[in-house]
Amino acid sequence: MPEPFTTNVDIANRALQHCGATRIISFQDDSKNASSVAFCYDKLRVAELRRNVWRFATRKVILRPIETNIYPSTQVPPLAPTMIFVPAVWSAENTYVIGSVVSYNGILYQANASVTTGVTPGNGVPWEQYFGPITVSCWSTTITFPLNWLVGTVYVQGNQVIAEDGNVYTATQTTVANDPVTDGGVNWIEGGPPTAPTTSFFAGELVYNPVASNPGIYISLQSGNTDLPGIWPAWVSTNIYKLNDQVIYQGVVYQSAQDMNVNNTPTGLGPWIFQPGSQTDFMTGLNWLQLGTATVQSLTLVYPVGTGPASQVSSRNVFMLPNGFLRQAPSDPKAGSQSYLGSPMGQLRYEDYEFENNFFTSATANPVMLRFVADIADILEMDPMFCEGLSARIATEIVEDLTQSEGKLQAIGAQYKEFMTEARVVNGIETGATEPPMDDYLECRL
Repeated sequence: MPEPFTTNVDIANRALQHCGATRIISFQDDSKNASSVAFCYDKLRVAELRRNVWRFATRKVILRPIETNIYPSTQVPPLAPTMIFVPAVWSAENTYVIGSVVSYNGILYQANASVTTGVTPGNGVPWEQYFGPITVSCWSTTITFPLNWLVGTVYVQGNQVIAEDGNVYTATQTTVANDPVTDGGVNWIEGGPPTAPTTSFFAGELVYNPVASNPGIYISLQSGNTDLPGIWPAWVSTNIYKLNDQVIYQGVVYQSAQDMNVNNTPTGLGPWIFQPGSQTDFMTGLNWLQLGTATVQSLTLVYPVGTGPASQVSSRNVFMLPNGFLRQAPSDPKAGSQSYLGSPMGQLRYEDYEFENNFFTSATANPVMLRFVADIADILEMDPMFCEGLSARIATEIVEDLTQSEGKLQAIGAQYKEFMTEARVVNGIETGATEPPMDDYLECRL
């Protein structure tokens, strides 16, 4: 069975094979071959990724404009600023659930399945590179919501909680073990359902709750998400729960230990367990994952000049590019591919994005979908034809240093052009043609 490209050393050895040089075991080998390849590998990988809109490297992300206002006196309620996302460093002792984001060797990874202890990021499943936003928006400054009622927690007069019936209750006196739903009005006064949010979030968006003294960082797992982050839903016997879903039952939080978990009363054993002590991230609200050890840091903008906070509509808004951004890809490449009687219907419209530094600006104050080429480092995600072209590109840079042969340089250079041309042709067939933006002359007359 043919052996595919699986590691960066495979690409390096293919480059050395082009040169007729001895292969290496790792980039850390004590040899001229290893040091020559190690010096140029990542530099050329990124350059080749930027040269084309490769199908395997194309990603989408939802970005919100940066809000820089910090509690202006004229704003009621005050606006909370956009923050910078600081993922937790991966730990071999921790377990992770799907959606978790960690940092490892300077690269951000996201779990695409449940991860047991000791599974190092960078080896494919269950880890993939994270190419989401690196800004964290304020979830809401207009809604102050209480937390779930938990058995054993001491509440004093005035404390508010959300009980398992979904309503808000206010304590009338100090109480510790009285369930608000069955209390009969002795220790708790019912206040109806909590205020519903007016903003919905897309899958992959990051938010924080500015109300708590230690604000949680949450990642949305579903588009159209209006759930309250940080609030566990009450267990319902007829609901079907997935692995790692968390619910609250009789004031205790439980985690599903299996998929298709239905009509199993939580007990802490079997289908429902308590959250493992090694697990740092956990589900809340069914559609939110709380990144338990992630943090945020302040964002102070001195550039771009001439842009305002999202709350100010008189100037352009600034968006920070997502993690791993290399170049923009067409946002809607098939727009206008269907037309009525040959007329250019639904053509791709010009975007007002202005890319500068690590940002782009736009007149819109709404979330935008950005399609882009990502800095793919995982070889398992790369197309084999791209790997073959990259190996030839590396060979052209190291062949003279290793062999002092100009003839080999010319031969490998010709192979590079052939391999990359073939890779681009196949990539172009798979992605198809991009419709050009509609001409202004036609648009104003149709």
